[in-house]
Amino acid sequence: MDTFKPRPAAFNHLKRNLTTFLPGFCQLCGTTCPHPGGSRQLPHDLCDSCYQTLPWIDCACHCCGLPLPPGSSTSLCGQCLKHPPAFNLTIAPLRYTAPLSRLITDFKYRGKLPSGQLLGELLANEVSDYYLFEPDLLIPEMIIPVPLHWQRFWRRGFNQAQELARQISKRLDIPCNHRALKRQLHTPMQQSLDRQQRQRNLRKAFVVTAPTIIKQRRIALLDDVVTTTATAREISNLLLANGAQEVHIWALARTAADD
Repeated sequence: MDTFKPRPAAFNHLKRNLTTFLPGFCQLCGTTCPHPGGSRQLPHDLCDSCYQTLPWIDCACHCCGLPLPPGSSTSLCGQCLKHPPAFNLTIAPLRYTAPLSRLITDFKYRGKLPSGQLLGELLANEVSDYYLFEPDLLIPEMIIPVPLHWQRFWRRGFNQAQELARQISKRLDIPCNHRALKRQLHTPMQQSLDRQQRQRNLRKAFVVTAPTIIKQRRIALLDDVVTTTATAREISNLLLANGAQEVHIWALARTAADD
């Protein structure tokens, strides 16, 4: 799906900065937003009505973020009970369905950086609120975005997880390190693979390049969408094996079990 031509990094940086100063128009319905630039509750270029109709997840597995039936009596899904992952928790506030999926596609595959800005604000707000209402839970000390292989990065022109991580780092004042982890294997796209194929696809795909930086640190591993947790599991195991203290997964969206 990476179809558009790569752009120089300076062009992407300029475009990203310009979007901050443009008038606020809701990216979903086109109406004028009352406060361009947004607030903590209402991100840039998203009106209140569309904010309310986003596919929010009301009940989810505490560990992997999988949507659970409303009023579920358990805090963990069946997969996490059978095969507990190495990471501690997942913050993924939205279900990967329309209209959120359109915003993510526009950002990730069509290079629409204003959509990325909106999505970064959304995730920063939800992450901040999560730890605010869980005072006994320590927020991570470092954000690491899931890396792209250099070939895919060159074709796309940017790493969507890195763009989101940069925004959240600035908003929450948590350092972001996109060089601590490297994708060393160029593997097939995950979307067309089932759970077992995804796990095999990712074996030895990543490598920690700066173990001293992550040693004894609480790490937030950031991605745009969590599907089967194969990527999160693989990288979490790697980070912990290299000395990380904890790994929390931060993502915009989570798919349902059968997606």
